[in-house]
Amino acid sequence: MTCNIPFEKPSVAIPQGSGLPDPEEVRQWNGDLRGTMFIDNRANRTGTDDFEWLETTRYRIYWRGLVYSSGVQAGQACMTKLAADLCSQDLRHLAPAIRGSYLLLVEDKLSGESFVLVDNSGLYHAFYSDAGVSSSFLDLAAFQGLQAADLDPETVVEFLHFGFISFDRTLFRNIRKLPPEQVVRISPTNGISFIPKSLAELGSTPPCSLEDFLCDFTRCVAEERVSVDLTGGMDTRFLAIVLQHCGLDFEVAIRGNESDVDVKIAREVAAALGKELNVCHPSIDGLESQLTNVLEICDGLFDVVQS
Repeated sequence: MTCNIPFEKPSVAIPQGSGLPDPEEVRQWNGDLRGTMFIDNRANRTGTDDFEWLETTRYRIYWRGLVYSSGVQAGQACMTKLAADLCSQDLRHLAPAIRGSYLLLVEDKLSGESFVLVDNSGLYHAFYSDAGVSSSFLDLAAFQGLQAADLDPETVVEFLHFGFISFDRTLFRNIRKLPPEQVVRISPTNGISFIPKSLAELGSTPPCSLEDFLCDFTRCVAEERVSVDLTGGMDTRFLAIVLQHCGLDFEVAIRGNESDVDVKIAREVAAALGKELNVCHPSIDGLESQLTNVLEICDGLFDVVQS
């Protein structure tokens, strides 16, 4: 049986930078990127040591985050099914059925090509440039040696005004967020190109009701530890009730002070559900010493002082 991974011409323009290291320098340098997944434009990989993974005779699959598909347990079981399905279907056709919030890397050991994608809603952020693909904006910018002169004035103004940058843009023109509707293909010989996922139209009829969708979700994550952020709002109350109705075991939590109205409402809802509310009390003790750490967690794309 022949296993298929798709090849298509680039459908998205690759942002061009300047002064990038040549491929030999890339291969030498990427070993310095610790804790960050990085694949250069010749499909050399580093930084997947803390990813979950599996390997078949044809593929290596790495993932980070929550990943599941309908009727299949999250994590290893879902990725085992993906590896089997790749033997008869293209990744672009399989990607729409993969749910969750995740970063996924598929390596084709036969061709040497790599394929990177994030969840279809773009909840998980990854970044690309003409140098490669990375799970970290800051590390990719550092890898390319970008300086203040390389900043995009328009996005800098947006960052200073709103505290974040919208859509697929970043502080640098030649680094973009990975589009959730695309699969990135990295070839050792042809570099980076994009393949569109076979996603349904936004206005198309859903394949199932919201209740059926959530009940399927509860079955798929039954072996995971699930925490519901019970803010006291109507949406989280509704979600908690539906998940309990579907039989999911989960904890409820909130961040705030005991005197906050949201915390009081959350306690009432938790009591009605027969659950203990876990409250995280905010504190500004040692705030200044933590700003650098918070900036790194936010990957430099959120104004941690304004927020």
